[in-house]
Parts: sequence; structure tokens; C-alpha cells
Amino acid sequence: MKDQTGEQKIQEIIDVIADYATGNFGASVELTGDKDIFDALALGINMLGEELQANSLEKIEFDSQFLQEKQYMEKIQHLMPSALFTVDKDQIITSWNKRAEEISGYRAKEVLGKHCSILEGDSCQMSCGLYSDEVEKPIIGANCTIISKEGININIKKNVDNLTDEAGNNTGGIETFEDITEQVKANKALEEEIQLVQTLLEHVPDHLYFKDLNSRFIKVSQSMVRWNGFENASDIIGKTDNDLFAGEHANKALQDEQEIIKTGLPLIGIEEKGKRDDGSSAWVRTSKMPLYDKQGKIIGTFGISSDITENKKSARLQQTLYNISNTVSLALSLNDLFKLIGQELELVFESSNFFIALYDKLQDTLSLPVFIDQKDSFEEISAAG
Repeated sequence: MKDQTGEQKIQEIIDVIADYATGNFGASVELTGDKDIFDALALGINMLGEELQANSLEKIEFDSQFLQEKQYMEKIQHLMPSALFTVDKDQIITSWNKRAEEISGYRAKEVLGKHCSILEGDSCQMSCGLYSDEVEKPIIGANCTIISKEGININIKKNVDNLTDEAGNNTGGIETFEDITEQVKANKALEEEIQLVQTLLEHVPDHLYFKDLNSRFIKVSQSMVRWNGFENASDIIGKTDNDLFAGEHANKALQDEQEIIKTGLPLIGIEEKGKRDDGSSAWVRTSKMPLYDKQGKIIGTFGISSDITENKKSARLQQTLYNISNTVSLALSLNDLFKLIGQELELVFESSNFFIALYDKLQDTLSLPVFIDQKDSFEEISAAG
């Protein structure tokens, strides 16, 4: 090869650099002639070509990895069950996933490049927490409402945080949210139902109660609270019938309730007699039923009892008067009549101290054909005495 002139050497260098600029890193400089500055320059250019080629391969690999990660992120955003969108530092929407489309009604192409206030969230009407230094980030589980494309209010629960660059500078924000509209409606319906039940428990005249599997009271009406001599429902909650009534009645109630839990069969219109702690008798008409959870599993019992003590007394009195009227024609003597009357009245008054007195005007004495007393025993006393 002929020695190159200076101009030829310079032109070859220029050509190789031009090849490098177009990405052709296979070109190299091969200069002939004296070992002068052009030879050193050729070596430097050849080394530059090798380095650029290595950097280019590195960049291709990096771009490939970046593209793959971007595809992964897009797939995650598309498949995640929560709505997700991002904004830049001017609150312009930069991404909008499929779930965000489904909840809001806005397609991605309708919101990308738009200000995020397009959702008209109630927090947007005040101030954006994302860009407030007074609001700690991330914001987790905040309740909010947005307005859908169709103008419908949607209750959401959202998480919000800032996006930053490597230097920590704020570059925008990211928000995920879930539609909790049905949950909010269900909670409101539940609150209303609880309020209705509470109103019923406070004002129903009958004794309404709920018990767990161990027959412990878990909810009672205010009438039952008063009937048992308490002031607050909390005084009864956790107790059993054994804490409120005499043993026989309490044991019978426990047996009935355990049978209901075992069989699932209710008891309707049972008349029960018991004694309160103060010793007084009480009659109630009771209906008891199994208490189920949402899965249909028995978790206790509930019942309603009506105090029929006065009804029982009235019925007993009517029966007593009827029996006395019949006794008049059956008694063999006046004393027998009085004794039969005393026996009937004793059933009504439930008293162990009872007498019937007859006044003899001529003798000025009182005779006691019927006298029941635990201490004294006599048949006639002076009227004056």
C-alpha cells in the first residue's frame, strides 16, 4: 500500500468518524506512512470505536430490559384489582389503568393529559393532600367520594403517595382506590337496622332477649331490665337465668334452650312460673327460637316473654268465685262452707295467715270458722278484745 499523504489520512479519519456516527462500529482507521502524529490519532480513533461499540451493546441491553420492565408494569397495572393512576407535578394524569376505567366510567384516552380534578373528588374541593406539606405521606385508607362520568357519586377508599426522582425531587403522585359504594350502603343499612332494633328493645312492653350457646344474655329489652329490678341492660348482659330466678325455673329454661340449640325446633307459647330474687311469684308466656348467623349456623337462642302474672291472678280469682258459688250448694254446714271458701281464697292470696270472722251481735263475740295462722290457734274471741 502506498504511503498516504496527509490529506488522505485526514479524510480516512473523517470517514471512520462518520461511520461511527451512523452506528457502523466495524470501520477502523488503517494509516500508512511515517510514524507521526497521524498514527497516534488513528490508534486513538480505533480505541474510541471499540469503546463506542461496547457502549452501544450495553445500551441495547439496557433498552431491552427497560422495555421488558415497562411491559411488566403495564401488565400489573392492567390486572391489579384496584384502580390506579398517576399524575405529574402539575396534577396532569399520566397513566390510568383498566380498573380505574371500570369504576369511573372514563376511558384512559379521555383522561390522559387532563387535570385530575376531572373526578371532582370531595377532597379536591378543599385542598389536595398529595401536594400539602401538612399532610403526612403516604396517605393510607382515606375515604373519599368521586363523581363518575355518568354523574354518579362513588364512595372510594384510597392510598396516595408522592413520586420522586433520584435526587428526591417531587415529580408527581400515584393513587390507588377501590369502590366501596356498596359497602357504605350496607354499613348505613346496618346502622339503621341496629337503630331499629335498639328502639324496639327500649320501648317494647314484652321481655325480649337474645342468648349465646351457653344461655348467657347478650341483648335484652329495657322492659326485662326493669322487670328484674335493674337499671341498665349491662346489669344483665353475661348473666344466665340462674342469676335471676330460682333454681327450678332457671334449670327448666336452660334445658329448653339447649334442646332448641340441639334440634333447631322452637318452643311457642309456653307458660312458665318462677320466683324473683325478692321471693315474689311471676308468670310469663314465652316463645323461644334458635338464633342463626348468616351462614345458617345456630349461635344461640332468642325469645320473647309476656308477663301474665296479673292475667293469671285474674283468671284464678274468676275461678275461685265460680268455685265458691258452687260450694254454697254443696256444703253440709255453715262452717264447712266457710272452710271451703277459705281454701279457695288462700289459693288467690297465697297467704299462710288468713281468717274469716263472724260477729255475734247478741254475744258480742267474733267466731273464726276459718283461721290460718302460724303462731296462734283459737276459735272465738271477744269483739271488744
